[in-house]
Amino acid sequence: MCQYILYFTVPLKKNRIMLYAHHRSGYVCNPGALLRYLEANHPGQWDLIWVTEYPENLPQLPGVRICGRRSFQYFRTFIRTKIFITNDMVDENLIKKPGQIFISTWHGGGAYKKVGISTCAESKEMARHFRKWYGRLDHFVSSCRKCTTNYTEAFHLPAACFLEIGSPRNDIFWQDPDMALRQVYEFYHLDPDTQILLYAPSFAANLPDRDDLVSLTANITAWKQVLSDLTNTTGKRWVLMYRTHHFAPASCDTTNELFIDGNRYDDIQPLLLAAAMLVTDYSSCMWDYALTDRPIFVLQDIIKAYEQSDRGFFVSPQSWPYTKIRSLQEIPAKYAVWNDKDNYHKHFEQMGSFETGHACERLTDVILTHTMTPRKNSGGKHHDKK
Repeated sequence: MCQYILYFTVPLKKNRIMLYAHHRSGYVCNPGALLRYLEANHPGQWDLIWVTEYPENLPQLPGVRICGRRSFQYFRTFIRTKIFITNDMVDENLIKKPGQIFISTWHGGGAYKKVGISTCAESKEMARHFRKWYGRLDHFVSSCRKCTTNYTEAFHLPAACFLEIGSPRNDIFWQDPDMALRQVYEFYHLDPDTQILLYAPSFAANLPDRDDLVSLTANITAWKQVLSDLTNTTGKRWVLMYRTHHFAPASCDTTNELFIDGNRYDDIQPLLLAAAMLVTDYSSCMWDYALTDRPIFVLQDIIKAYEQSDRGFFVSPQSWPYTKIRSLQEIPAKYAVWNDKDNYHKHFEQMGSFETGHACERLTDVILTHTMTPRKNSGGKHHDKK
C-alpha cells in the first residue's frame, strides 16, 4: 500500500514527454515526426524520451534520451512523465496518474481497414481490452473526418477526444521532399535517373495463403517482366523496392540488382517521396502516397479476400480512387495512361482530409496547453488553425 501511495504522490515533470512507435525501429511514424519537430523548433524546451525495443540500434539525437521499453528506466521515467505519446495504444502495464496526458497519433491515415472493437465480434474479452486501453486516452489524432466518425465507434471514444489535424508523419510532403528523395537515393546508391517502384503490401491475420500471393520471391518472374516493360516504355531504368509491414518483417531475398530491400530504411515516408509509383494491397500508406499525386496500383484479389475473410473495411474499396489490378502484368500499360490525380483530390474531399502539412505544429500547440510551457519563437510563421 505504501508503494502505491508513493507512486501517486511523486510529482510529474511538466516538461517531460515520452514517445513510442509501436514495435518499430528508428525514430519513425507519427511520434518520430513529432519528436524531430519538437527538437528542431523548440530545442531544450522539453525533456524528450524516445521509447524503443531496439535501443542498441538507435543513433543518438541531440536533446533526446533513449529508453528501452519495459526496462527499469522505462517505468521509473514514466512515473514523472507528463505526456505519453504513442502511435497505437498506450502500454497496458502503465498505471495512469492524475495529471498525466495520453495521446495516440495512430499509425495509418484514411481509416480504410476496420480496427478496434469493430474487429472483436467473437471476442468479448478483446473488446474489453480495447475499451480499457483506449479509454485512458486524452487525445486521438485524426487524419480525416471519416477517421473521426469511424474511430469514435471503433474505440468507444468521445468525439471531443479527436484532434482533427492530420498525420504528423505526412508533414514531410509539404517540407523539403527533394532532400528526403536525395537521402534515399544516396542510401541505396541509386543513379538519379533510376525510377523506383515501391511494392509495400500490408499484413493479414486470417488469410493463410496471403503471403504466397504477395511475396516477392513467389512472383519474381512476373516482377522482372514488369520492370523490363516499364524500362522499354519509359526509356528509364526501373528498380523494385520491397517493403513489408512491420508485423511481417522480411528481407528482399535476392541478389538481383533490380530488387532493393526497403526494410533496410527505418522510415517509410522518405521512401514514399522517392518512389515513382506505389503497388500495394490495402496498406494505409496509399493514403499517404496519394499526397504525392503519383500512381497507386492496388491488388484487387487480395483486397477482396481480406474483405471476405479478415477484418474488412470501414470505407468500401469501390470508393477508392486507386487503380485496381488483377495481375502484375497490367502495371506497365496502366502506368502509361494513368491520370487519376483529380480523383485523388475528390477522394480527400469526400473523406474530409485534415492533411495540411501543419500537424506537428498543431499537436505542439496541444502539448503546450498541457505543459503550460511558454512558447519559444521557432523563427517560422505561425499558421492560423482551421
